[in-house]
Amino acid sequence: VELVSNGGAFGGKEDLSNQAQTALASFVLGRPVKCTLTREQSLLMHAKRHPIEIRLEAGCDADGKVLALRARMLGDSGPYASVGMKVLERS
Repeated sequence: VELVSNGGAFGGKEDLSNQAQTALASFVLGRPVKCTLTREQSLLMHAKRHPIEIRLEAGCDADGKVLALRARMLGDSGPYASVGMKVLERS
């Protein structure tokens, strides 16, 4: 078996969106319910990735080989504080 990196889930389900309302509807109705969102509804109500301002400085030799790199990143996790630091750590 050869494992190859194929990307990740990108944290799209780490914050809550409509789970509480769906559970409440099931409780009130006393039966299972299913909440299906259109793509537009999903984009409007799900948590998005945090905006990050990134400033980079690179030091290169005469051939363009990178010898030094400095990065300053400022992230705004807004109301989604549960994963804000992890997003910056992985940036």
